[in-house]
Amino acid sequence: MINVILKSEIVSDWHWFNYHFNFYKGGFEHPFAKSIVDCLFDIGEKIEGANIDLIKKLAAIHGVEKDKEHYEKLMQVLAEILIIHKAATYEWADFERFEYEPTTEFSNKNPELNVHAGKNIIGIEVKSPKLLEYETHRTLKPYQFTSRNPFIRSLSEEEATLPRDNPVKDFLLSADEKFAFFKTKYSNYISVLYIVWDDFINEPISALLSEPHGIFMSESFAKDKSGAILKFENVDYVMISRHRLQFQKMAGNEPFPDFIRHPMDYGQRDIFPFKVIIKNPYTKVDLTKDLIECYQVFEPCMEMGAEYIPGDIIAWFHF
Repeated sequence: MINVILKSEIVSDWHWFNYHFNFYKGGFEHPFAKSIVDCLFDIGEKIEGANIDLIKKLAAIHGVEKDKEHYEKLMQVLAEILIIHKAATYEWADFERFEYEPTTEFSNKNPELNVHAGKNIIGIEVKSPKLLEYETHRTLKPYQFTSRNPFIRSLSEEEATLPRDNPVKDFLLSADEKFAFFKTKYSNYISVLYIVWDDFINEPISALLSEPHGIFMSESFAKDKSGAILKFENVDYVMISRHRLQFQKMAGNEPFPDFIRHPMDYGQRDIFPFKVIIKNPYTKVDLTKDLIECYQVFEPCMEMGAEYIPGDIIAWFHF
């Protein structure tokens, strides 16, 4: 794998990760590159060819110096590597096989992974939003709305940052389309949209659960052209984590956040930062114990911290 990387555009052209992987040329190993390579090795051991494909995805994003769009795309690929790695290295009960980027004869759009285990097929779609610009604007204004609530019209755009809920809706639309064929074909199909956010996990949680217009609430802002609420019935569950924070910090040679042990560390079940799961109220599919344990997820609640409950508005004070 290292030879493939050294022959790729990651080191031969301008690339956001060029610095990290160039250490291999001198016989050394940067912690960020090592963590990625270790994950890819584990994936390749369980899913033949997936590791090389993921290297090609990383390498394909090159050639424009300090391009922010490229950076956002690389964060997406890292999210895919992390979530696929967690599934590939988990000991599933009654495991049969993995399907990496499973395809259908009806569409070229597909989820990241299907896991055939325990008489169920678990489909996993991974998404990570564009956040660079939003990160710089969150705290610049006195207030930040995290949901579409009745107070949103009381402040001007100069006073408040608007909620980041459209990406969550778009992710659900995309996942709903990708899972449609599998939900029709298999009665035992469990579909999961996994969203990798940054440290502000309250934003996607609020987008889904905040009253009254959260996407999974009765007065959801997400509607079709006729005005009917979008139910995304091909997506059974949404999982959300804060892993993008560690990707960004460690790519920038910053200190490890929280209790993270290495750049691609998924974390530990009962140790902060927690990962959450939210059920789509319009589906009736039950989770498997394996799926919960693999991804170490909990339903969001106050005990996890203030950022794990839906909210409406944040006031920012600068000292």
